[in-house]
Amino acid sequence: IDDYIKNAEEAMSKTRHKTTFEWFKSTAYTRLEPDASLVVLATRWDYNDLIAMLTTELAHENWTVINLPAIAELNDPLGREVGEALWPERYDEVALARIKKTLGDYWWQAECQQNPKQSMSGADLGDKYKIIPERDVPAEEELRTLRCWNLAATEGGGDYTAGPKISRHKNTGKIFVRDMRRVRKSSKKVKDLVEACALGDGHGVKIWMEQEPGSSGKTVIEDYTKLLKAYAFEGEKATGAIEVRASPFLAAIEAGNVFVVEADWNKDLKDETDGFPDGDNDDQITGLALGYNKLVLGLSGALTWGREDVAPDNVVPIRGHVSAKDLHDKPRRSLT
Repeated sequence: IDDYIKNAEEAMSKTRHKTTFEWFKSTAYTRLEPDASLVVLATRWDYNDLIAMLTTELAHENWTVINLPAIAELNDPLGREVGEALWPERYDEVALARIKKTLGDYWWQAECQQNPKQSMSGADLGDKYKIIPERDVPAEEELRTLRCWNLAATEGGGDYTAGPKISRHKNTGKIFVRDMRRVRKSSKKVKDLVEACALGDGHGVKIWMEQEPGSSGKTVIEDYTKLLKAYAFEGEKATGAIEVRASPFLAAIEAGNVFVVEADWNKDLKDETDGFPDGDNDDQITGLALGYNKLVLGLSGALTWGREDVAPDNVVPIRGHVSAKDLHDKPRRSLT
């Protein structure tokens, strides 16, 4: 069984994990020949993936686990020293340190070290924002700036409408969160707020808005397109889990690359970041993730190992395959 999880969106899906495990029991396992060997070769994307289920729910099968992390840890099966790279000819320790900084600890531990965490939350990421006075924000001509809106689904519900103003330095790649609008208001008052922010930000700031699924989401974007016809405005369909969409921005926070202008909304942002994705609200993170992905990841195509020559600055490839030679053991049941 090879590479049964293809991407982060599948890794975040509880339904996907359940159906994969049921498929294994009902379809794959029942087709084994007598005394057959069964090998599962995969990246440990998630704490509850197939390998986790096999080694807990089906532990009586006496699996042998062979773990080959990108950076060697204690009792390495290849006999590497602690801290040694798995494939230095392709990615040495320096390159892996850069990749770790870009991925953040959650994805690094899962994809590269094969040690997935149970949740993204609990990392105290809110403390890693770098709070700065507004005067320390670089000059406007040095920045690319967006205003991104995540609208509340219903008035008076648990969700907020959030509209961060986020910039990226053209040379250093540093991210600046310069303003945050976060309200629970009627759709009419939200429209007034969005229009007022557009006027205040000026025509040089493009406006993005997350589009909710279905015809109602399309209608909302059409309404705002008319309202903001004098500005650069686009809707963005929300696809995939917010944990997946937000992970690049969270990695940037962890790397110390996100600067936040000192203001009275800082505490709410910090609290929401610390609680993500298990907290009551994710409106600010959703808006910031949209902005970050447009400013940074939108500069290039898909990121894959071996394609560094086309990646934008401060973005490194995040996924690939590793190999190891001279594994002579042939256990009846093995997991890698």
